[in-house]
Amino acid sequence: MPPHKEVNTLQAFAKDKVLYNVCAVILDEIYFGQDEDWEIYGPPALSVRLGLVRDVLSSSLSPGILEDLLNTILSRDEAVEATVRYLAIQLLLVEGVRNLTIGNFPESYFALVLEATAKSGAGIQQLDLRGLWVRDEHKYALIRTLRKLCCIRRLTLRYCCDDEMLATLGKYCENLQKLDVCGSRAITEAGLKNLCDNPSRVAWGYLTETLQIVDLGGPGAQELPPQLPSYLLLNLPHLVSLGSYERTGAAVELALQTKPNKQFALRYMHDVFTSASRYHAIIKACPKIQAIYLDSPKDSAVHYLDMFQDLKEVKLHKVRWSDLEIALNKMGSRLRSLFLLTMFGQVDLLDLGRLCPNLLRLEIHQASLVCSEVEHPTAFSKVRELLIYTSQLSTFCVKVLLNQCIALEHLCLGECGQLSDEAIIASLMDHSLQYVREIWFGIAENLTMHTIEALLEHCPRLISLGNLAAWRVHPDDIDLLRVQFLLTNTDLTLHEFGPQEDEWIPMVDV
Repeated sequence: MPPHKEVNTLQAFAKDKVLYNVCAVILDEIYFGQDEDWEIYGPPALSVRLGLVRDVLSSSLSPGILEDLLNTILSRDEAVEATVRYLAIQLLLVEGVRNLTIGNFPESYFALVLEATAKSGAGIQQLDLRGLWVRDEHKYALIRTLRKLCCIRRLTLRYCCDDEMLATLGKYCENLQKLDVCGSRAITEAGLKNLCDNPSRVAWGYLTETLQIVDLGGPGAQELPPQLPSYLLLNLPHLVSLGSYERTGAAVELALQTKPNKQFALRYMHDVFTSASRYHAIIKACPKIQAIYLDSPKDSAVHYLDMFQDLKEVKLHKVRWSDLEIALNKMGSRLRSLFLLTMFGQVDLLDLGRLCPNLLRLEIHQASLVCSEVEHPTAFSKVRELLIYTSQLSTFCVKVLLNQCIALEHLCLGECGQLSDEAIIASLMDHSLQYVREIWFGIAENLTMHTIEALLEHCPRLISLGNLAAWRVHPDDIDLLRVQFLLTNTDLTLHEFGPQEDEWIPMVDV
């Protein structure tokens, strides 16, 4: 049976109580406040009563607790009104708060939220502003906020960054390590020069010594020429990643034209249409690569993956299985994560598992999958996450995977139209999924309540099950199970629909 929910700790109970009281005080002030000079919608300052509440909270609770409370309120942008979240920023953002994720606000609140952040957030080290798509009318409010962020180390500023904002960061920020400007099209080389080495800089040191990640990718990145990341490569000696920018290889090639023998510190590489000649140039210039994403590589570039001695994570798009097989025969045992998207030719799952015995994560999209054998002693024995989408899976392949993946924790299979209750139950009888925590079968119209009952019996750690809307299960039966779980305090969530897919970008530690 799935595990029981743990009893809430005293700390969790106290946090929920404070959250409730903070929101209640704000709502009470909005609707029943007695301060005649206080505006209800978008006030520039706290009312007298809320100011007293702020003083009590800041003197009673540590900045870390206030930070946790504030980020919890801001993360609930669909459940909590914008006015309440904005007032929560003024109420809980105090000196000592280090990490802040603003979340989504209506455009009418942009200037107010930025002003409140600038007023009390001088010590923030990590700030996520992706929820504010700042346009021309709010641009200078954002710039005024950036001037105050002298301690910032990690900044997410997507879709709206331009040269003036880069120049502001280059002038005032002391220790910026990661800058995410995905989707920003108004960036030029002049802006990057002012970011890296602003002649009017007032902060100590230079960002050339601290910047390690600059993400230039995202929608619209195709409009940014390779000259921009090439400049960063030549001027940021500690740069380990350009994030999702898809022409990093071309930028390396361009930088090598300026300094032919230069070596870069990159640990993550994303490149499109990589030729064999470019690939060899990358190997020579970027010996520290740990993760790579090759989109539609040309020629035989995939054959030489083994030449990166530290390579552990690989993502490939539009590649022949025969080419990948050559590379895996030479270096498959080093891989920990493999993502295959649109493979040409039939992929033998057990051959893949045999060639990559140390895989911890495997994700496959749009590939023809077969199994030439029934079992293998080492294939997939260490896999923790297995995700196979938009690929028709035979019952035989599913049974083989269930029997081979003995350490599996997260299982996600897309098209399982041929899968039946009998096949799942037989596999569970042969090999109980003792460690699995999340299971998602996509299109599985032949699976019924019998499969759910078998999973409940054989998966003692299961806490999440879906996509039940595509199973042959009546909604009333699902509702009855939820009631039973509630009465027995069972920690298992049933989902009608599947999880959202996240973009695969390796997390390179800074």
